[in-house]
Amino acid sequence: MNEAILPDLIIALGFLLVLAAGFIRPISFMQLKVISSVFVLAAVVIHFILPQSAGLVFNGHLLFDPFSHASRSLILLTGLFLIFITHQNQIKKHQHEYFAFLLAIVSGAMVMVVSNHAVTLMVAIEITAISSYVLAGYLFRIQGTEAAVKYFIYGSIATAVLAFGISLMYGATGNLIIQDLAVDIQGAIENRETGFVTLGFLMITAAILFKLAAAPVHLWAPDIYQAAPTPVIAIFSTLPKIASALVLIKLLLSGDGRVGEPQIIAGILAALTLAAGNFPALRQTNLKRLMAYSSIGQAGFLLTAMVARPDSARSGLLFYALVLAIANLLVFYCLQFFEVYNESNEIKGLAGLGKFNALAAVGLTVGVFSLIGMPPFAGFSAKLVIFMNLWSSGAAEGDKILLFLFIFGLLNTLMALFYYLQIPFYLLIRKSEKDHSVNRLKISESLLIVALSFLLILLFLRPEFGIF
Repeated sequence: MNEAILPDLIIALGFLLVLAAGFIRPISFMQLKVISSVFVLAAVVIHFILPQSAGLVFNGHLLFDPFSHASRSLILLTGLFLIFITHQNQIKKHQHEYFAFLLAIVSGAMVMVVSNHAVTLMVAIEITAISSYVLAGYLFRIQGTEAAVKYFIYGSIATAVLAFGISLMYGATGNLIIQDLAVDIQGAIENRETGFVTLGFLMITAAILFKLAAAPVHLWAPDIYQAAPTPVIAIFSTLPKIASALVLIKLLLSGDGRVGEPQIIAGILAALTLAAGNFPALRQTNLKRLMAYSSIGQAGFLLTAMVARPDSARSGLLFYALVLAIANLLVFYCLQFFEVYNESNEIKGLAGLGKFNALAAVGLTVGVFSLIGMPPFAGFSAKLVIFMNLWSSGAAEGDKILLFLFIFGLLNTLMALFYYLQIPFYLLIRKSEKDHSVNRLKISESLLIVALSFLLILLFLRPEFGIF
């Protein structure tokens, strides 16, 4: 057995034990949280002890290199904090299954980012997908059930498209190794071939874009986000999204150090996704739907990060994904404390609630400012890295599409101000129509908000700490 897969085995063991233990005897929410955290923390420790470049294992099905090591680091740490931010008031039923499915999503995402074989990738995607379908209905209401069924149907179609795309690629090339497929894709698109390779690539890309919640396959996100519990939305906006982006970039990057044709396609999709996320967000009144369109817009920036020369695209994408994960964790953690007063999740329902939980209000504001890309928070540094990479690549290649994406991305960043700033405006400036009791946070909750906020400030001041 190769030692590189030890973290995966630990997470898988944690999934089985948490799932089984809940059926054997009742376990409290805090016990489940501690047990799950221990398994993920053990996987994190072993992951950082192991060498970064184990190479190909399992007959080339998995590839462990510095990029996949950094990707798995991000997945594991995000999974750990997702356990930390889960509030008991949000997950009232089937708690042990919730933590088991969360561990399953972490496991699937870890395998996704090291997959070097198309079939292995498909299995890993399905592990995350099936667990996500279940968690989507965890409010146990009619609306949640409808959303979960809708998500399952759409996801099943995406899986069928992925399988068909993989079969076309295999029929055209006789190969399913992702490293080799990336070369075939580059050649087919650049030579304007319209055969099975190009069609297979487009179908595989469409399936991954669905997991990423990117245009034109993003319409499922608002309904699912609105019907799911807030901790589940935090999962959807981080683990599957980040893992999908890290998988997609492997298929896009050329090996000759320049911006390839597949990346130009990603740039066009990035522009469509930015528009599909930001324009509808301006009209939203429901907080969860607003965050859904925000997530779509952020997927656009993840795609934008891929449209750069390969040497800078990987580091830019990883840094943006890291900052996005921290900001989303902070936003969705703090939102849970205000749902006590604002069960309808309307944006106007936040009016004046900041004075009843000042620290959570500050944390939420910090997270929102980082998502916008405002200094002095890491979102500014992350978007600056993306735009600098895009500008340098556009200038070097002389490509008008890259320069257009640069300008369009800046305009969408400015547009995001108008809907993001509604949250701190209502929270801190508008007065509440009702009088509520002050919600005092536990020490552990306060420390978590402070820690996540500190990370966003630290990565603004020292972005090199987060650039892999």
